[in-house]
Amino acid sequence: MQLIIQSPTKSEAFILLFQNLRTFTDSVNMQFTKEGLFIQTMDTSHVSIVELNIPSEWFSTYECTETQSLGIHIDIFSKILATKDKSQILTIEYNNHTDKLDIHFTSCPVDSSIPEQKKGKLSDVKIYNTHFEIPLIDLESEHMQIPVVDYAAEFSLSSVNFANIVSQLKLFGDTMDIECSENNIVLYSTGVENGKMMVEINIDDLTEFSINEGEQLSISFGLTYLHNICAFHKLTKEIDLKICNNYPLCAAYALEDNATLRVYLAPKITDNE
Repeated sequence: MQLIIQSPTKSEAFILLFQNLRTFTDSVNMQFTKEGLFIQTMDTSHVSIVELNIPSEWFSTYECTETQSLGIHIDIFSKILATKDKSQILTIEYNNHTDKLDIHFTSCPVDSSIPEQKKGKLSDVKIYNTHFEIPLIDLESEHMQIPVVDYAAEFSLSSVNFANIVSQLKLFGDTMDIECSENNIVLYSTGVENGKMMVEINIDDLTEFSINEGEQLSISFGLTYLHNICAFHKLTKEIDLKICNNYPLCAAYALEDNATLRVYLAPKITDNE
């Protein structure tokens, strides 16, 4: 099995994905198939499920002749990825006869057509090719079937704006209550000592919005988990949110070339339920 990422933008996204996965779990199975890379994992508190799907065409090179499920420690893997220079090509390889995963960071050839390279401005700091290997681990995990839900409301908004709202709400409490109707969306958090914060989101400010006619939604979610979800906001300009009473929230980031990251977050049980 071999995959190569040449695009600096995609390399950055790939690194960001694994750096933020650390907030959910300390180890995952990376499932490589002919179609691409798939990861499904549950956080340590069993409150959220993360699904990452990167099709083969997303990568510069993707070679996989048979399904491989490779368990890794997220912390080790993300630390290695963090050492990659933006100018380097990322290559990941696996030999069926070993219990190691090989990772290579190699420098791109100098392109004289790029003024900065032609003038030598990028040669002040020498970038060396680096090679790593990490041990694979045996993880027992079964694919969890996510039930198909006819969500009562779906909306899209700026991922940065939503991340900022969640960070601010987290200052006042540990729970975000969301009330959603055909006219507006209200988010708020309340703390015993810190008071209350309420955010009104005008429907006109949303990129997309749909809700069942006459629907009135009132759901609560843990702000710590929402904050972890929002840590992926640099992946895309928008986040898609889907909600329904008594069902997990679905937060989705649509990456380029049909790659997707979805996080399902269970609602909090309130005193009124």
